Amino acid sequence: MLIDRTQRPWIAFTLSATLLTGAVYVYAARRDDGPPSGGTWFGLGFGLAAYALMLFAGLLAVRKRFPTLRVGRVQTWTAAHVWLGLLALPLALYHAGFQARGALTLALLVLLCAVVVSGVFGLLMQNLLPRMMTERVPLEVSFENIPNFLEQRCRYADDLVGSVCGPIVEEHTHPTAPNEYRADGLGRGPALLHHAAVAKSLTIAAEPTPGSEPLRDFYLHEVRPFLLGGKHYAGNVRGALTTLFGQMNVVSAPQFHPLLATLHEICEERRQLLLQKRLHAWLHNWLLLHVPLAVCLLVLGALHALASLRY
Repeated sequence: MLIDRTQRPWIAFTLSATLLTGAVYVYAARRDDGPPSGGTWFGLGFGLAAYALMLFAGLLAVRKRFPTLRVGRVQTWTAAHVWLGLLALPLALYHAGFQARGALTLALLVLLCAVVVSGVFGLLMQNLLPRMMTERVPLEVSFENIPNFLEQRCRYADDLVGSVCGPIVEEHTHPTAPNEYRADGLGRGPALLHHAAVAKSLTIAAEPTPGSEPLRDFYLHEVRPFLLGGKHYAGNVRGALTTLFGQMNVVSAPQFHPLLATLHEICEERRQLLLQKRLHAWLHNWLLLHVPLAVCLLVLGALHALASLRY
């Protein structure tokens, strides 16, 4: 969910409700000569309201599970999940009187804070990472197709180097057919279409071009392991690749410089897609913490309510 002008009514409502209930809390604390608790009417009301908001926030999972239900748009449910979930925190604190009376109450407050913090973290990721992906990963490849795309780019690099240095690997006998390198579904842009067109005309050289041995060694020991994921560069990967290819350009004959430039471009594509995978993980993996904590919170909240009614 993006924080934009459409969220202003929700923000205003959440702030107003927090201030209004805070004023009620202050009034109740003064009237009863002490902060409200679960044993007072005001404290009970705060607790019921907080748990009701938690339950409502949990219904977002049900709404997403049944997207065809006509009970409001998913965007509206998501906004309600965020802002009403945030409102549950001050209501729970008012209910407890800002005190942890017992282990169960302490566990509930800690869980609620953890759920809110993880939810805010996820909200920040959803607002920051897509923009970062657009700026840092201009290559357009869907996340699901990244492994297939990288494999095809490595095969293309094999053929590219093989057209100068001879066969790269003994088992490398795949045909260089147009379907092997189509951009449809894997990515878009003139660079990909250009490489697909070039791949059609590549022919593996029967004999290596004189002076190509350093290029072959460079490809087998640096470029190909990086493309296959067996070699990693710590820190600034773009800088490391630039330095590496710059050094190779110095020791290589000028006739190999265009090929090295293309290999550098393919390595840059892999660098971008590795970054995309990391950002994608940050964008989604926070749910692995947020959802279980939220479920535990709802279960312990129900136990807390039952225990309060019993005693």
